[in-house]
Amino acid sequence: MNYTGTIAGIECAFGARWDDAKDSARLKTKFSDTVGYYDSKAVTKKHVPAPAVVDAMIDTEDKMAAYTVFYHDDEGEIFGSIIYSAGQIAPLSETIYESSNDWILAIGRATADSNIDKVYFPLGTVEISSDKHSAYEIATEVDKKSLPQLTSSSSIGTIIIVLLMVLVLAAIPIGAWIFIAKPFEKATTEVQFVVEKIKPNYTKVLEQCKEDLNEPWPAPPEWTLRQEGCVGAPELAKIAFPKPTDQRPYAYRFYDLNTTEWDDYLSRAAFLKMAERFPGQLLEGTNQFVLYMPYDIERDTVDDAYLPDTDPIAIVRSNFVGAVKLSGNAGVGGTSAFTDLELSRVLSRLSETRVTPNHIFRVLDNQQTGMEIGPERLETRQVRVE
Repeated sequence: MNYTGTIAGIECAFGARWDDAKDSARLKTKFSDTVGYYDSKAVTKKHVPAPAVVDAMIDTEDKMAAYTVFYHDDEGEIFGSIIYSAGQIAPLSETIYESSNDWILAIGRATADSNIDKVYFPLGTVEISSDKHSAYEIATEVDKKSLPQLTSSSSIGTIIIVLLMVLVLAAIPIGAWIFIAKPFEKATTEVQFVVEKIKPNYTKVLEQCKEDLNEPWPAPPEWTLRQEGCVGAPELAKIAFPKPTDQRPYAYRFYDLNTTEWDDYLSRAAFLKMAERFPGQLLEGTNQFVLYMPYDIERDTVDDAYLPDTDPIAIVRSNFVGAVKLSGNAGVGGTSAFTDLELSRVLSRLSETRVTPNHIFRVLDNQQTGMEIGPERLETRQVRVE
């Protein structure tokens, strides 16, 4: 999620996806040799990256060390942090906190984190002292001209410029030939397009998800696996714990920690260390972790006469005869259902059906598998006729 505010009176964008896939990002920037992407329409080209403004206020002792910088906007409403390592921004490390209390707690966690060498925060932020702390003063003025700018993430502008240059160069000999040969003029042909129907291939997503969830994922024993599953339509998935910001399907496992039995700092450090071996990605909440594997969904062309199936309830009933309990009505978001069948068996039964698997999950506390099933999706695209 992106936010906008001011730091030292400069309009800033908060919450970039640093060193991440571009996906459908509207704007991008480059700072500390790292590319960051912004998705929100609230962010415009007049904004600059918030970490870059704060970086201009800090006299970094060792730029090659691993350090965390905490900052907030002038109004004290947006609280963020970012991690640097080996002179660059750590991937996906810019974090926006829900409240100042969460922000203060994060400073404490960073202070106790053995992987962090230095912690920078605004003067007067915390009362605790540590040799890892370095407070900086909010500057009254920062040279905006030295700050990185935001540009369009699309390369279409560059392509158009190159194309125009090629056309200009090509026009010189062509113009000379036309002047000398004077060929007959030919009527220009109108470009025509046809509309194709395409269908997202959720079968491959569920098959890959089932395969990945059959493998062990790295997590220390003190962390409890609460839920696991597959998300096909992220914008419709009902998840209360941390979830990815992009809109790609993914498999996930959600863990939490009983802090009455375990030390949260040591347990967090152990989880992060073990997660280094995980080939997917990681999200962190308060004493919570989510490991997930994102997928690129394929789209298949279907016949123009193909009609989508709009009755997911009938499909669920026919595939789970007597083994499912429905608890919702079909609609844009679909229907909810529960079964005692194992997650892998549910994924197998749904993989070849004409539904949209918004969210298929296993709750470990009650040993039930839940389903959020939507009607079949069809999309359209224009294709040029040659």
